Amino acid sequence: MCVKQFEYDKKIISYDPDLPDFERPRKKTFYEDDDTLYKITAITSELKDAGTEADVYIKIVGKHTETEKIPLEKSTTNRIKFKSDQSDVFKVTDIDVGKIKKVIIGHNNRGKNPSWHLKEIIIEKNNEKYVFPCGKWLDKKLGDGLIERELIPLENIIERSDKVHNFIGMTVNYSISVKTSDILGAGTDSDIFLKIYGQYRKSDFIELKKSLTHKNKFEQGNTDVFEIKEEFFGELVKIKVKQNVKGLNPDWHLNELIVESSDLGRKWIFPFNNWLEKNESGSHLIELFPLNNKDTVSSSNTKEYKIEVYTGDLPKCGTDSNVFITLFGEEQESSEFHLNKSENHFNKFERDNIDRFIFETNDLGRLIGIRVRHDNSGFYPSWFLNQVTISDKSDKYEFICNKWFSTKRDDCKIDRIIKEKNYEKNLQTLQKDQRKKKRIIKKPKDDKNKKEKTIELCNDFKYYYVKIFTGGNQNQAGTDLKAEIKIFGDNCLSKAFKLNETKSHELKFERNQIDVFEIKSEDDLGVIYAVELNLMDCLSKANDLDLEKIEIIDNNFTYKFDYNQAISIKNPVKVKYLKKIFT
Repeated sequence: MCVKQFEYDKKIISYDPDLPDFERPRKKTFYEDDDTLYKITAITSELKDAGTEADVYIKIVGKHTETEKIPLEKSTTNRIKFKSDQSDVFKVTDIDVGKIKKVIIGHNNRGKNPSWHLKEIIIEKNNEKYVFPCGKWLDKKLGDGLIERELIPLENIIERSDKVHNFIGMTVNYSISVKTSDILGAGTDSDIFLKIYGQYRKSDFIELKKSLTHKNKFEQGNTDVFEIKEEFFGELVKIKVKQNVKGLNPDWHLNELIVESSDLGRKWIFPFNNWLEKNESGSHLIELFPLNNKDTVSSSNTKEYKIEVYTGDLPKCGTDSNVFITLFGEEQESSEFHLNKSENHFNKFERDNIDRFIFETNDLGRLIGIRVRHDNSGFYPSWFLNQVTISDKSDKYEFICNKWFSTKRDDCKIDRIIKEKNYEKNLQTLQKDQRKKKRIIKKPKDDKNKKEKTIELCNDFKYYYVKIFTGGNQNQAGTDLKAEIKIFGDNCLSKAFKLNETKSHELKFERNQIDVFEIKSEDDLGVIYAVELNLMDCLSKANDLDLEKIEIIDNNFTYKFDYNQAISIKNPVKVKYLKKIFT
């Protein structure tokens, strides 16, 4: 009777305890406006067997309210979702939760392969973007056994990690990616060990035993991922890499190391791109220092760069050598890329060819320069480079070279820094304007209607300020050595300036000290791209220098040259550093 009166439909409802517990629809709150479109990107890690066949759901928690558990059913980017090293995009419409505070992501542990290693979740709504790093397994057997995790936004993680007291003494998860170069014979059978130096502590040597990405580790062109748990290091300062030489293929060409921590929301890049060779003590041991970038673990701030390399149209101007490139932006710099596989030619860098390469790296901001070099290998190493063009989705940059990269031609250089064409012109114009003195205004006394006369005076000398940063890692970090510096600009090379009297302290080059020197130059050096520091003995016991970096200040422009190494007069050295970061 009741069923007939209200015309209810009979439905068979089955309950599966493994399925997500979706809540009943409820009445909207005051803050829940019209439905909002959420673009949800789930990035599965590149680890072996990281993908899942389980049913995945997400719950979005905001400032004002929260959604129900939303099943991530149909990927708009891939037919098979949640495969290893894959990004899946889902578009769902739900209530507007306000500013997103956290998400809850999980699965029902069903299917043949329910294990899932989630790298991160990215949510976009109403021109807002939120990144939620994970970097952990959602699996009952792997990791901590959880199949549901609560993730907070990257900006909150970084804000928390900046407060050091939150982490000192705590155990932190670190992921180490080891990139072996993609050149002939780069792989090794040797055992590899790392020693990590941080702001607050250093580790013992850690053996990289089990790669999470490849059965045979350290093979040519491969990236091997290792996970470790260590007490909080603070900011990473350097890494020592030790090779226990053994096996049929002991030699190893290391491209770079990347250390990431989802707990801290940070990433450190340690470039190398060279062979591990014996040092003075006879062991295969190197020290790597991180790029001076504040990188985060997120993939959302990466950008794809299309690089076109123009080889000249001269006799025997092609090369068989390995060619490398580094990009310099206003925000930061890239790692060094090996231009190994051309998109359009099997034999790359041949006469009058244009070779195309595509690389993805952090968003560097506006590009201001590049570094191009080759290793002088092969039967025909000499190379004439016309130009390089680099483009992203919105901008295109030109780098004009028209020079040989050869040890036998022209200036015999195989390593060059090339400035961006338009940026160089704009910078020179701006620097000339800044060097002019303020205008002197003169008015004729008798006639008020006459136009004002202006006289523009320029300085006879150009003043530069040199800042030397001395560290404190050695027992005797300071030095009494005599020092002089040369500055390399695109207009000219400066003379050798003696660094006698610091304007900031009574004694120069003391431990944990910043010394400022004023330099008066007769010439405008233009855009500064290198410095050379020459140290000379002066019969002193304190003759070691822990040099962190050098800064050259030109009006409102600061050129930074990181070094982060100890210098001893026992091994006479001229510190010539060609890497420029412009801020």
